[in-house]
Amino acid sequence: MWQVWKVINILHFEKTQTSSEMTSSKTVEDAGAWFDANFCEHSGMEDVGEGCNNSISWCPPPVSVVKCNVEVSWSGSKLLCGASWIIRNHDCKALLHSRRAFKNVRSKLEAELKSFCWVVESLASLHYTNVIIESNCPHVREALIDPTRFPWFRELTDNFGQTLPSLFPCSVEHVMDLRNRVAEEIAISVTRDLRYQSYVALGGPRWLMNVLEVEAQRVGS
Repeated sequence: MWQVWKVINILHFEKTQTSSEMTSSKTVEDAGAWFDANFCEHSGMEDVGEGCNNSISWCPPPVSVVKCNVEVSWSGSKLLCGASWIIRNHDCKALLHSRRAFKNVRSKLEAELKSFCWVVESLASLHYTNVIIESNCPHVREALIDPTRFPWFRELTDNFGQTLPSLFPCSVEHVMDLRNRVAEEIAISVTRDLRYQSYVALGGPRWLMNVLEVEAQRVGS
């Protein structure tokens, strides 16, 4: 959007027209740099103590930052996707969690992109900023860093790119499966247990309270 705005200003004030190919190329280049800086395995936001980034269990965010763990479960035989997110603060307290089902989803990448768009739209509608988004989804990072390689998902990658900056400051990080257990169980409840009802609820799910308590105890020990 910054590049498009620059072109409009140049055309209006300098009466000079920039080619659409050059504008598009520069926009893609800038977007790639932005995603490289904000969609990474470990962010400078997460300075929570030595050894945390190497931990095999969930780690809390810094004070004044919230962490949103995201998971996607996809069933190719059912063309069904389950997506989930759970937000916790630096005290390990679960603030909100949510689940949603998507039908007629034909690939794992489509499942991850639809889910990530839903997640950032949810966070934006709830007016969250200072967010670390953690996920173990393996496919979505490549599509978001270089969307030109996946033109058939252009609408999804555009939607994500347009919404994510509203959460600024924000980072999206890839973590190992064991650091995403709660979100994983919520997402799998769609594809495994066929729980299609979408919701947003306060706190953490009651049926996973023991897992949340164990993760909080590990942080405090």
